[in-house]
Amino acid sequence: MDEVLRNHRQIIEGALARAARLEVPGVEVEFETLPPITERPQWGMDVVKILLEGMKRKVQNSVLNAVLMELLEGSAAAARVNCC
Repeated sequence: MDEVLRNHRQIIEGALARAARLEVPGVEVEFETLPPITERPQWGMDVVKILLEGMKRKVQNSVLNAVLMELLEGSAAAARVNCC
């Protein structure tokens, strides 16, 4: 799981750094909860925490706005969190 969390940290930092360089006004971050994450809710919470922390750090240091979307595996439903 450590590698998965490390990958999510690198992905969010890289994506938001590119968005800030491109001077986009905002970005919507999506991730999908796959079966192993739905079977272990703490893993999902850890991923959300990493994504939100990365978003808050970047938003505080730029004019970028960010929103986090969670796509629920096998469902059309989505949870939307306005980060900053």
